[in-house]
Amino acid sequence: MEHKGIFRKKEFKFAVVAALFISFIYILSRILFFESDPIIPAIKFIEDLYLSIAEQLSNLILHLSGSQIKILNHIVSLNGEVFDQYVPELWYKRLALVIFIIILLTKAPVWSKSLAGFILLAAHLLGNALHISAKAYSVTTQWDSIYILSIPNSISLLLLFTILVIWYLKHKYIILDKLSKYRISLKFLYKKDISIIIIIYLYIIICVFLLEFFDYLPWINFLFLSTQKILALFGHEAIVDSFLLIGDNGSIYMAKYCLGFKTMFLFSSIVFLTGRNDRVRWIFIFSGLIFLNFVNILRFVFLFIHVQKNGGYTLSIDLHDLYNYITYSIVFIIWIIWFEYFSDLKARKNRVEKG
Repeated sequence: MEHKGIFRKKEFKFAVVAALFISFIYILSRILFFESDPIIPAIKFIEDLYLSIAEQLSNLILHLSGSQIKILNHIVSLNGEVFDQYVPELWYKRLALVIFIIILLTKAPVWSKSLAGFILLAAHLLGNALHISAKAYSVTTQWDSIYILSIPNSISLLLLFTILVIWYLKHKYIILDKLSKYRISLKFLYKKDISIIIIIYLYIIICVFLLEFFDYLPWINFLFLSTQKILALFGHEAIVDSFLLIGDNGSIYMAKYCLGFKTMFLFSSIVFLTGRNDRVRWIFIFSGLIFLNFVNILRFVFLFIHVQKNGGYTLSIDLHDLYNYITYSIVFIIWIIWFEYFSDLKARKNRVEKG
């Protein structure tokens, strides 16, 4: 059957007509019946009601854990003391909406969609209740919310993504067949979908939970001590003190986010997904990670020398950001080397040329 193109399909035409009809009804009702926008207040009312339900569930979770913290009408209190730092908000509503739309558009029985939608709603509600509980605990105990919130954030993402994965695996061929009608190449997805799913799970665990929960001070000290030894070769004295590399004319503070966690994860993921030989693939990944850490050390060496000469690294251009861009460029160059000489894409290109 000849492909008609996305703009000529019935689904697209129906969506356009429906969008125009809804817009017309909204504009007409806004002019004739409402003095102000009725949509945004309605959405806020629904969100507020949903938050209230989540807060009630949070009270149950806190009670079962033995805490005396109470949440009522978006106010956190403990033994009669009110804490104003708590700000109610819904988490991952866009992600949940995207998953719901995917479920809705999949060709499946109504009961199956309804069950999946109910499970999705329950998972999202539980995730928000856990987040509210953690936030309330952090404001009442003065704990750093970044560490505490990494737990409910990770649980919420894992729950929502797992629902999406189960739905995808159950309706895989229906979903991929639907996408193939829009001239989307799916060979890579057919072959690597499980690997992609595993990588996303690892991303949630590594970059959402582990990165936020731990301070990685031993790793930071290793990089700073290595930087200190290189600086000594150039006649610069430096002292390593926790997250600081201290010199006579200034110091460098290194947060855990400067370790390049996400950059290294992205580098490793691309190499893993496009590799054809497990041995070569893992050697390239580990070699690349070691090299990127060495680049990070050199970055601190240059920054430290510049700070000692100028008293800071923000002049006409922020050198900290400039070195970040250099690091990204190096990653891009390593990717080019990988794609040109080692990846599965190179092997396919050779087969095509020989054929």
